[in-house]
Amino acid sequence: MTIKQQMKPTDYERLRSALQACFPDHSTDARITDDMVDGLVQEMWRHWQPDYQSKLGLPAPGPLAASAVSAGAFPSVVGYFLARARHSRVRKGAPFSEFVGELPVVRVRLAKTDRSTIATAIGIIDDDASLYFTVDEWNQRLIGVPGFQPAARLELITSPRVGIERFAAVACYLAYAGANDPTPSSYLLESGLAQGGPRMPFYAATIQTQIVAQTNYTPTAMSDPSHWYYGSIVLAGKDVLSSLHIEARTSQSRPAYMEVNVSYDPATPDQLVARDPAGIRAGALFRMAAIAQALGIPLGDPMANFVQSVIAPFAKTLMPWIRPPP
Repeated sequence: MTIKQQMKPTDYERLRSALQACFPDHSTDARITDDMVDGLVQEMWRHWQPDYQSKLGLPAPGPLAASAVSAGAFPSVVGYFLARARHSRVRKGAPFSEFVGELPVVRVRLAKTDRSTIATAIGIIDDDASLYFTVDEWNQRLIGVPGFQPAARLELITSPRVGIERFAAVACYLAYAGANDPTPSSYLLESGLAQGGPRMPFYAATIQTQIVAQTNYTPTAMSDPSHWYYGSIVLAGKDVLSSLHIEARTSQSRPAYMEVNVSYDPATPDQLVARDPAGIRAGALFRMAAIAQALGIPLGDPMANFVQSVIAPFAKTLMPWIRPPP
């Protein structure tokens, strides 16, 4: 019997509403699927509370799926990393909340024309997970972007798809003017969705360029297309992505209300495989429910708001924080 079959339809759809309210993009590829709802239930099983059953109608904890490292050779893979993103939110000039989210990522070299799915030890990278999947596509689609330079080599640091699940945060493309150049000449940050799809590209003509652009999409319930992103990267040595810095502002004249500082720590596949996309998405939902409640922001419709009222208090104690919201 599936998780959905074990729950009342209204209880199951209430969880779907909460996920959709937190991650409100309504494009076809951003819909909240049954697999995403099941993943949320499985993550709540890992941190079980009786209220999840009595108030939200979840079934008692069942068996949890295990992940495994794939065997074989992966010629496109340059390296594996644990991206550790420190999210710091400010309100009225004072620290409001702070936590570190972790996301397994892999660096791969993209082909010139071949659009075949790229296999890695911790999942796959396919053309649905990136806006630019080949060098030729990069060179053709970015013509006309201010400062654009064609690339002879293109490498992508992004989160893989595990089964049918993917959590997309910010991917980074490193573009090399020459195929054998030791250092990239430009980069692009690709913002994505918790549902897994890529969304907005932000191009930088040099490695030193700071990106300043409107977001033009709505990744979470607390963001808006009119907000502004400021982004930059730091390389270690000639071409190792060391860190990424992002600021979110309501306007260019306002100070940042959120900063995200990401470090990329080299890792082995065995160290990364236990972090599944569904669990990462569920953690994001829990933290967002707690932060939004502390800010006085309801997630959305009454069904989503009810889920928020139940999980937000638990999120403050169950989830790891540097500074929980008040």
